[in-house]
Amino acid sequence: MRHGHERHYDGHNPAGSAMVFLLLGGLGLQAILGWLLTTHTFHENALIETIHPILGNALLIAAILHVIGVIISSKLTTQNLTKAMFTGQKTKKRQE
Repeated sequence: MRHGHERHYDGHNPAGSAMVFLLLGGLGLQAILGWLLTTHTFHENALIETIHPILGNALLIAAILHVIGVIISSKLTTQNLTKAMFTGQKTKKRQE
């Protein structure tokens, strides 16, 4: 990207793939921690009560970074990645 050449990926680029794993894993962990806080055993667990809101804020920041990444990548590759998220169809980069 730094040299003005963006490789075409049929699916997610490496950064997008990493973000998918981060968001899905983080959301899964957040759900488990939230559920644990409703159980009798972990209801007042200080560690979980500390981690749960921090993880929630980290996921919010990750989602914002993801949107920024999609916008930047869409501009650099001249592809409408937002449309591709809904249609499942990614247009090939135009040859110049």
